[in-house]
Formats: sequence, C-alpha cells, structure tokens
Amino acid sequence: MLKMYAKLLIELLTNREDFVDFDNLEIDPEIKCILYECYHATDKTDQREFERYEAEISRFIQKETEKTSH
Repeated sequence: MLKMYAKLLIELLTNREDFVDFDNLEIDPEIKCILYECYHATDKTDQREFERYEAEISRFIQKETEKTSH
C-alpha cells in the first residue's frame, strides 16, 4: 500500500507513471526521503520476514539436534 502511495505521489509530481529516479526529483529532500522509504517499505518488510523465518528454522533445528543428542 505504501508503494502505491509513493507511486501515486511521484506520478502527481512528475506527470509520469514510470519515474523511479529519486536522485533527480526536484522536490524538498524530506519529501524525497519519505517517498523513497514508502517505495521501499515492502522490500524491508520482506527482508525482515525472511530473517525471522530463517531464525525460526535455525531454532527448530537446534532444538531437534539437542533432543537427539541426549
């Protein structure tokens, strides 16, 4: 949802649907940062979820290994 919001705002600011070059946006740097963070929020969430998944798998494997070693 945040990514769609960022795309919509960028489209309103640039009159283009395919604009993703944040460095060349001629807007306030704080707004540029907000748009960038919104645009990449999904990437960060996906990465955190993947890291949580990996940690859970590691805990499970460690727990199972401890069971079999006793």
